[in-house]
Amino acid sequence: MSAEGVITRTWQVGRWTVTLTVPPLVRGAVRHAHAEWTPSMPDRPLTPAEQHQYETGLQAALGSMARAES
Repeated sequence: MSAEGVITRTWQVGRWTVTLTVPPLVRGAVRHAHAEWTPSMPDRPLTPAEQHQYETGLQAALGSMARAES
């Protein structure tokens, strides 16, 4: 997505890269975030360390996105 106002954040989870994309805010509309895992979505449950990386990265990404929109 390259439209104006789109916010994208990326972080590492083990051997994967997670990219979270949120479309621009439109008054009265519902937004849906999209998470893409590269090279593919994990085919097994995340280890506790990977789960921690995911949650830490997600919180940082959401916080950064919120600041970018204000």
